[in-house]
Formats: sequence, structure tokens, C-alpha cells
Amino acid sequence: MTAPGAGSTRDALDRLRRRVAALGGLPTLPAIAAEVLRAARDPAATVVDMTARIARDPPLAARVLKVANSASYGMTRTVGSLSVACVLLGMKRIAGIAANASTFRTPLAGAAGAPPREALWEHAAACAAACDLLARRLKLDVVAEAFVTGLIHDIGTTVLDAVLHEDFERILELAAAERIPLYEAERRMLGTDHAHIGAWLAEAWNLPPQIASAVAAHHGPPCDPGEAPLAAALQAADAAVRAAGLGFARFSPPPSREELSARPLFAGAAYDWDELETRAAAAASEAREFLAAAGNPARPSQGARQEL
Repeated sequence: MTAPGAGSTRDALDRLRRRVAALGGLPTLPAIAAEVLRAARDPAATVVDMTARIARDPPLAARVLKVANSASYGMTRTVGSLSVACVLLGMKRIAGIAANASTFRTPLAGAAGAPPREALWEHAAACAAACDLLARRLKLDVVAEAFVTGLIHDIGTTVLDAVLHEDFERILELAAAERIPLYEAERRMLGTDHAHIGAWLAEAWNLPPQIASAVAAHHGPPCDPGEAPLAAALQAADAAVRAAGLGFARFSPPPSREELSARPLFAGAAYDWDELETRAAAAASEAREFLAAAGNPARPSQGARQEL
């Protein structure tokens, strides 16, 4: 898919949206897939053990929510909590999902300045922890969905990587060359961005509407926390994580604490940013260590991570 002209944008986006809706699953990192499969074969492992592993992997987490929200389970309301979804499905069904997971076959080697996929997973883990902490500290009525929303908020980048790999590498090159946000490079080349593509997937997989809306809005104008608390929490979490050096500063400068405090979610009130940054950094570190322990030695150093 190349950058569409004005006349072809709608048709190109319609085709892309149909491809997204047809996805039955998304690839994950080989190390994570191997670790989850090892847990699935362990007779002593429990649903709680498996949930903890899946909670480190955005594609598997989204897939588990997809299955839990399928018509075959007959839930009267959509499931937005990963732990609830795993209890609902049970160990055998979760093992089947893990066993059928595919892995990336091509590295992000062609894009100059592209972050390794491991860095994307670390950012997702940090954002999940930050979104969960914000929801709890600010007493938002979205605590059940906050963690998984932060975890899968960039799932649209995984979709692009999987279904439009060459275009995705060109997008990364454009963002790095011009030092513009990834979503801006996507909009230039595709006419949409990974936030909206992720929301298409969430809608197609019957995830809760508030999760799909939050994912769609996370690179948009600041949301009113009274009207869209989950989206407001996700926007703030994503910005705070990038401000802490756990994002992709190679593409665009991270926001300042002053910019974060000006968001409607905080209404100008003081917030303990040190606690948030500490929690996010710990989550990213745990994700990095998990990948290493799972048998993936290729991980960025501390200095490289700060440069992303």
C-alpha cells in the first residue's frame, strides 16, 4: 500500500479496514510465544500463571479478549479485564490460543533508526502500569479496563508491521528522518494512523467500546475525563511514559512535566510524577528481563533505550 492520493484515500482505507477486520490473530515475539507455550505444557501452571505471562504481550492479550468476547461465551456485557477473560476461558482454552500464536518472521532491519520490537513491548508494559496507576490514584471508574487498555494501545503498530510490513518500515524511516511522531508519518503515507487502526481491530474483535474509543483517541486532542475517563487516562499515561524516556524520542521530543500537568485529567492539580515514572520504569524493566529470561538475548541497553 503506497501513500494514497485524495481520490483513492477512501478506497485504500476501506481495503485496509477490511484486512484488519479479517485478522484472526497477530504475531508476537518468538521469545514470548515460547515462554507461554512452556507454561501451557507445565502441569503445575495455573490460569493465574498464564495470565501473568499473557499480560506481558499485547497481541496475545488482545486475542484472549477477542475470544472471551465472542458470541460462543454468551456474556451479557463485554469483558475488558484480562484476568476475568482468562478465568472465563480456562487453562485449556488459553493454551490453545497460545499454541496457535504466530511469530514475526522478519526483523525491523530495513528502517533506519527503527526501534527493536522489544522496545515496543517495553513501552506497552510501561503504559499499562501507568494507566492502571492513574485510574487508581485518580479514582476513575475504569480501573478494570485501564491496565489492558494501556497494554494494547499501540496494537495498531503491530497490525501495520504484520500486514503492511514494507510500508511500516518506510513510515519508520520517514518519522526518524524528519523527527516527527510516528502517527504523523502514518497519516501522511496511509491517510490514517495506528491509533485508529488499533481501534478498528478492537471493534472487529468485539472488545468493550470504551477500550476501542480510548485506543482511537490516544493521539488525538486531550479528552475530557468526565466524558471519556479511560481515554483521558490512556492519553496521560502514554505521554507520561514518553516523558520518562520510555517512548520513542528518536521520532519526536517527549512532553515536559508542565505539559503533562496541563492536561484536563489533572485540572492543574499537583501530581506525584516520580511515583508514576518509577512504576512505569519498573514495568519496562520487568518486561525486558522477561524477554531475556525467555531466551531472547537481543535487547537494547539502557543507553540505547533512552535514545529510542
